[in-house]
Amino acid sequence: MTRGDMDRVKQDFINATKAAEIAGFDWLELHAAHGYLLSSFISPITNRRSDAVGAIFEADNVNTIIAAGRADLCAVARMHLVNPAWTLLEAAKIGYKNVTWPKQYISAKVQIERNIEREKQMIATAKSSLSYEQITAAFDA
Repeated sequence: MTRGDMDRVKQDFINATKAAEIAGFDWLELHAAHGYLLSSFISPITNRRSDAVGAIFEADNVNTIIAAGRADLCAVARMHLVNPAWTLLEAAKIGYKNVTWPKQYISAKVQIERNIEREKQMIATAKSSLSYEQITAAFDA
């Protein structure tokens, strides 16, 4: 695909999304698996590009790519194959709170936020070169 082809397809997706909103849709699924067009960009089997449209295989690169203005959207599908709640987990890790969690996952949200905070404390404590007793006391508090 040329850059022009990609721009046209992108605009088609935008137009379809706007039409869905006008029609009153509550949500939109962007299917990118099983041979659909978007899957060809996500899969390392079919994406042999070396330009800016190459596939993203490291989840932690997404924010950097978007923040640098190199993309408006990053598709990270592999992590969702392993963990369908990956987006929720990553949002919790960076402290982004403005995410609507499905009702059945609300208790997990509280637990994951607690676990993330505990992990941050463990890392900070480990970096501070405290004694075993001091480390233990920090977690008992």
